[in-house]
Amino acid sequence: MRTTVTLDPDVERLIRDAMREHGIPFKEALNEAARNGLRGKGHKRAQKFVQKTFRMGAGQEFRWDKALAVAAAMEDESPILAGVELFGEDGANTIGDVRTLVIAAGNAR
Repeated sequence: MRTTVTLDPDVERLIRDAMREHGIPFKEALNEAARNGLRGKGHKRAQKFVQKTFRMGAGQEFRWDKALAVAAAMEDESPILAGVELFGEDGANTIGDVRTLVIAAGNAR
């Protein structure tokens, strides 16, 4: 089949590069590029994301799901935090973040 096609400059450059690389004529390079593009060849599918994890070493028995309970126990026992309320009656965190905790602990002295 004969037809007239207008190629963008970057596409022409890619076809010419393929011609030089494979030592094939323009017609063959264009047909191969069209086939590969229409069949989905030449494009890598996105790889499934896998989160990298690392062992933290032996003896990591801290239960992160109990961190709030540990913080509450520390609040009860800490002379530095005496008078600083970390948790409200409803169990909500009243401090907000570590920087606020450090400031509150410093003011409680």
